[in-house]
Amino acid sequence: MKNIKQTFLLLILFTSQIFPQWTKLNEGIKGNYPNQLEFVNDNVGFTYLYPSTILKTSDAGKSWEELQIPSDLSLWQLSFVNEYIGWIVCSNSAGTKTFIQKTEDGGISWETQFEAPYENWYGLNSLQTLDENHIYGTSYNKIISSIDGGNIWTEIAPQGFVGEYRNIVFINSNLGFVSFYNYSNYEPSLLTTKDGGITWDIQSFTELSYIDKLQFITDSIGYFTAVDDSSDNLIFKTINSGKNWEQIFKSDTISFNNLKFIDEQIVYGTTWQGRRSQISYLKSIDGGRTWIAQNPKFYFYNSEYNFTQFTLSDIFFNSKNEGIILGNLGNYITVYTSNDNGNNWNLQKYSCPFTKLSFTDSLNGIAFGGYEVGGLHVLDSYGEVFSTKDGGKSWEIIFETPNRILKTNFINENIAYSLTKTGDWGMITKIFKTVVRGKNLTEIISLENEFKEHNILANDFVMIDENKGWLAGSYYDSISSGSIIIETNDGCKTWQTVFISKSTDFVYRRLTSIYFNDTTGWAVGESGQIVRYTPQSGWKDVKTDISVPLEKMFFKDELIAWISGGFYNGTEYEFILLSTVDGGETWQSINKYGYKINDMIFIDENKGWFVGNDNNENGVIFKTNDGGENWQLVLDNLIGSLYDIEIKDNHAWVSGNYGLLLKSNDSLLTWIDNNNKPLQNEFSLNQNYPNPFNPTTTIEYSIPLNDKRETSNVHLIIYDILGREVKTLVNEIQKPGNYNIQFDGSKLSSGVYYYQLKYGSFVQTKKMLLLK
Repeated sequence: MKNIKQTFLLLILFTSQIFPQWTKLNEGIKGNYPNQLEFVNDNVGFTYLYPSTILKTSDAGKSWEELQIPSDLSLWQLSFVNEYIGWIVCSNSAGTKTFIQKTEDGGISWETQFEAPYENWYGLNSLQTLDENHIYGTSYNKIISSIDGGNIWTEIAPQGFVGEYRNIVFINSNLGFVSFYNYSNYEPSLLTTKDGGITWDIQSFTELSYIDKLQFITDSIGYFTAVDDSSDNLIFKTINSGKNWEQIFKSDTISFNNLKFIDEQIVYGTTWQGRRSQISYLKSIDGGRTWIAQNPKFYFYNSEYNFTQFTLSDIFFNSKNEGIILGNLGNYITVYTSNDNGNNWNLQKYSCPFTKLSFTDSLNGIAFGGYEVGGLHVLDSYGEVFSTKDGGKSWEIIFETPNRILKTNFINENIAYSLTKTGDWGMITKIFKTVVRGKNLTEIISLENEFKEHNILANDFVMIDENKGWLAGSYYDSISSGSIIIETNDGCKTWQTVFISKSTDFVYRRLTSIYFNDTTGWAVGESGQIVRYTPQSGWKDVKTDISVPLEKMFFKDELIAWISGGFYNGTEYEFILLSTVDGGETWQSINKYGYKINDMIFIDENKGWFVGNDNNENGVIFKTNDGGENWQLVLDNLIGSLYDIEIKDNHAWVSGNYGLLLKSNDSLLTWIDNNNKPLQNEFSLNQNYPNPFNPTTTIEYSIPLNDKRETSNVHLIIYDILGREVKTLVNEIQKPGNYNIQFDGSKLSSGVYYYQLKYGSFVQTKKMLLLK
């Protein structure tokens, strides 16, 4: 192989618009911990996600647009007065400053209007926009207001009060309310102003522990939620603009997260939830005095389904009886919409990552997904197995496990083993087995119960048949820790240690992945560790000069392979790529490589793909036609990292984070040898390859077997961007079959061209790009 260090970096970078061969079957929402839905009219609404994502919908939740703010800011509050003008409260990543920023173009651009040391403000507890000019905010011991659209801010908190100001609501520019927790007597109260914050009156509620949500639905009618000294949950109501408050609801079990009023009588409530047996919310038709649990039908694609670990964050109904539910599965965002006043809910956004795909043909496949709860502190984990019968357009859930599915090994099309983790920090390792392609996964071992020699943290495993397999990760005991490989020879019933490497004060050992290429095994991990297995010598360390973290290994054949890895240098992620051309005897580092490779597949000696992510964890797809010496960027800037690629029957699927699932159109695999490609059952014109090209490219098309015409000419014509005919490549009668035509553009100038196939009533046109 030629100099890999040089040629692998010769990446031809083009935007995804030039490679239109992929269809997004699913794309979720990037971010965690969704907050309140705030709608300014029936269609336009906003929400924000941790840490710095703002989402906007203009069609009542059916589609969402991400608004750009600096990634080093953490959002605290958001408030819009209409679809164009709004404010956000945020802090910098260092936690030293609090900002208020304003947009006047619907979130396209933002201007800082307020800046203060974070230690004096601790963010803001609430932010209210009365109109385009009047804005109010509360914080610890502070209330601020602006009467000129945010240009000038004034502190309006009453003197002599020490405590925390929570929700703030102004009915007009004079009359306003603030819920307050007094640090002097540890009692909650409501503060009322009738002169825009110049003076305040206090109304104490000595029987309450705290006052939470405060809102007014008219100038006279308002509500707040509270908890009393007995820990009962309460709702209070006023009908005279806060002069008097009446307790209208009390419960020792229901704790409201949000109240959403449709009118004075109809209100929806979301509750603080742990695990639930189904998604539910509450509805009142008497202004919040009594509540009825709503358990409508929820659909996952076309099947009725209730996620057992769904947490509902907020709910909204507009005047058209269209509803939106914002929630999360683990840390991943899910959006449901309803068109019939909440009787039926349809999935709009599903963000759970798909980690592994397996297709038996172009239509039937399964996918494994998983997500974590609690961020870095993994208290519980969950995994699911999905099935499709239409090539990935729709899915049904065929199995759920309370464990995060980490790795799945297929022995054949039906038998597979899944490695899972659960428990605090993912320390409990379990292995499941299925003999019917993902259905009825059965737990066959829990290593913390069966493997007594060490405490094992598993990261990867491989089964080469139903009996023999290996698991790689790290171990710790009372005297040492390090990397470990354990082996089973009886289908995971028993395990024994076959390799162990202790960490030292200067070298940390942990294996992250394990791989088999025929009878040779490989494992890689932290501190540049590479371990090789042969039947003759077992598992042995490979001595290298590498000291960086390694994560994945990919073999093209018995000689040529790559290892990818990376680490965070304190500012950004640096990706590592190693290559070998002698079966792993020596490894060469490709420095400063800009992409992390998570999966790679070759279909022959020359043609392959890899999927992964860039430095910002945006997904990328590359392909090669020369055995990996040169790679072309096919797609980039996807919302999440890509984890897996699957090819079956000339179709390709790619899966990744935030529910990313893509499928190639038929034309994508035109670079597969034509003589290995089955004849299509319909006319097809494939995308030219390479594309862009200089100066030659190949165009493929198919005439189906069921076509019996023998008198129609096939026309394949090249046009320029103005629609002028450039060249006729084919004008003749052709029999059913697969055809490929070479086009030489050496006499043409750079630019966009079109090629069109005509055959009887069949007409199809595609675009190509000539770059010189």
